[in-house]
Amino acid sequence: MTEAPELDIAGREFLLISLGGCPDGRNTVIDWATEAIAAGRSVTVHVQDQLDLSRIEQSVAGCHTGARIAVAGPEYDVMQALAAIRACGALPCEVRSSVTSTGTISLFCPHCAHTHRVETRPGSAHECPSCRLLLDIRVHRNSHHGSYLGSVAA
Repeated sequence: MTEAPELDIAGREFLLISLGGCPDGRNTVIDWATEAIAAGRSVTVHVQDQLDLSRIEQSVAGCHTGARIAVAGPEYDVMQALAAIRACGALPCEVRSSVTSTGTISLFCPHCAHTHRVETRPGSAHECPSCRLLLDIRVHRNSHHGSYLGSVAA
């Protein structure tokens, strides 16, 4: 994918999360941890092969003022984790992410108001698994819900 963003070394402590059991995500977290430790910062690393949002929320709740949070892994997992982290009160400037693989996304249907995990990409059309309406998947993401937004296909 793309190169992982650098950490904000001004942070006092770091919560680094590797998701989806992918080697690229783990390597990114290792690089981040190395960078933070070299700057003399406290580092906590969580590795999740299966996404566990409640564990992420508990970890974020344990962070102190000045903490920075970084997440790496497959797009679906990263988007869901970022939404959970934001819901816990983290500010966008306190969070970094690196998507290491794409293909599975979270899609919100405006017709039935359901969100589904689907195998597709933005810019394509996909049938909503709930209401069966054909949706155009926009590139726009809703960071609070961790989903791409669908619109009724013409």
